[in-house]
Amino acid sequence: AAIDPDSAQAWYVMGRTLFGLDRFEEAIAAYERMMVLDPTPPVDVYEALGRSYLKLDNLQLARDVINRGLLVFPNQRTFYLAMADTYRAEADYRAADSWYARMLQRWPDDVQAWSGRGDMAVANDQLSDAVRYYQKAVEFRPLGFEYWLNLAKTAWAGGDEGLADEAYQEALMLQPDNPAVLLQVGQF
Repeated sequence: AAIDPDSAQAWYVMGRTLFGLDRFEEAIAAYERMMVLDPTPPVDVYEALGRSYLKLDNLQLARDVINRGLLVFPNQRTFYLAMADTYRAEADYRAADSWYARMLQRWPDDVQAWSGRGDMAVANDQLSDAVRYYQKAVEFRPLGFEYWLNLAKTAWAGGDEGLADEAYQEALMLQPDNPAVLLQVGQF
């Protein structure tokens, strides 16, 4: 970039490197320079730039960048997750949930979206909805340890001890030596 300041590729690689090093302010500057030089950047630029703004708590700019990315790459599922993350960061769980619901309209078997909806339902104290969402997550990823664990904790909190027991047993089968799970099962 110092030798050829008009090299979009140099700014792109610099942005990726700085983002990977968690140097978000510098990554933003490099990506913004790259986007001036190349108005049609690769898909990962939008996400990295949006996530950099998110890490710096500039949620509006994060959303603006991700929305621009969605206009160019409407089928990029990671943009939906990033957008939900911006709303989660400000504890707007209903807005975050709406992004997960949009994802599920396009990708009905997306485990991260089902789990995200479960997290948002728990945050909104809607435990029966959360149980349903976590059940969908384990249906689509039966070896997903963290999804079984979320289902178990939520079912237990909602008073469904039978489902909680079943989910804890599944989690134990997946990670029988995990001390955190053993402690939770012991408390259960």
